[in-house]
Amino acid sequence: MKDLWLVLPVLLPMLTGVVTLLAWRRRRLQRALSLAGAAGLVAAGVVLFGAVARHGILARKIGGSPAPFGITFVDDTYSAIMVLVAGLVGLA
Repeated sequence: MKDLWLVLPVLLPMLTGVVTLLAWRRRRLQRALSLAGAAGLVAAGVVLFGAVARHGILARKIGGSPAPFGITFVDDTYSAIMVLVAGLVGLA
């Protein structure tokens, strides 16, 4: 489950943008979706910060490619704080 939390700060804004584009003629719905996406990013930042505080640095390789070619998601204290700040700025 914590692997999902590592990828969520990338997926959540991307999915929010796609869903917001699908509601392109409804401004109130777009605003509500953007607010929900920013709140979700804040929640993901809080959960990631708590996971880093409990377990230390988290890392997850995505795909089966070797190190120079694969994608690795890493979360440490600084990146968890930055996810939280980005969510708070988006929420503001």
